[in-house]
Amino acid sequence: MEENKKDVDEMMQLIKECIKNNNLVFIATLVCKLQNDYQDLAKLSTEGNYQPSWTHKQVLDYLTYEQKF
Repeated sequence: MEENKKDVDEMMQLIKECIKNNNLVFIATLVCKLQNDYQDLAKLSTEGNYQPSWTHKQVLDYLTYEQKF
């Protein structure tokens, strides 16, 4: 739990610096990359059945129970 707090604190500092320096492109690029990485992992783990409209819970249910949507 302590590691997570450290990670959050570091991320908060990075975001504050980006805002202070008017570097919002960096934040937007990072969020887009994280979203694309998540979607790639979801597609791989669901053998291509993942749909972008699925919630994270639906992805987990699909993986856990092979529940089709």
